[in-house]
Amino acid sequence: MNKLSKNESPLRTMKRLAVCAMLVLICVSANARNKAFDELEKIQDVECVHLNKMLLKMAAMSGEGVHVGESINIGGNVNGIDVLKQIDDLKVYTTESEKAIEEMKTIVLKILKDKEWEPLVEANEDGEAVKIYQARKGKKITNIIFALEDNEATLVILSGTFDIGKLIQQQAEAEN
Repeated sequence: MNKLSKNESPLRTMKRLAVCAMLVLICVSANARNKAFDELEKIQDVECVHLNKMLLKMAAMSGEGVHVGESINIGGNVNGIDVLKQIDDLKVYTTESEKAIEEMKTIVLKILKDKEWEPLVEANEDGEAVKIYQARKGKKITNIIFALEDNEATLVILSGTFDIGKLIQQQAEAEN
């Protein structure tokens, strides 16, 4: 065991240990939140695209954004916010299999019932449903966009400091 220096009090050492323990718990709980969705990767016919912070940083530098499928483009400057620079992790799950859609829907809706998830948008129109949820843990924010159509399901998980709720609010205020 290391000896304490003469300038280091036992109380100060305990405070440092407490702060370190708290940071570890925050990281573990944020990681556990995202791990809940890993069950989707086990479903047959569900495809997963995962981009980590390094790949997102490269995409931000290119100025192209991240194109996932035909209709999803993440990036650019929105209301003065460089979106990709605020995202640490991006996962996109997609399927066109009817059986996989039902399994995916069951898992995602079960996860989103947890009290940590705040619904931001829930829209149903012409056989299409979109749900946008958010969970916060300190400065870390996880945003979920879940889109269902008759023959396709897409789940986008954005983790980092990007606040999609704030963006939605700004858009609503600009329209009024």
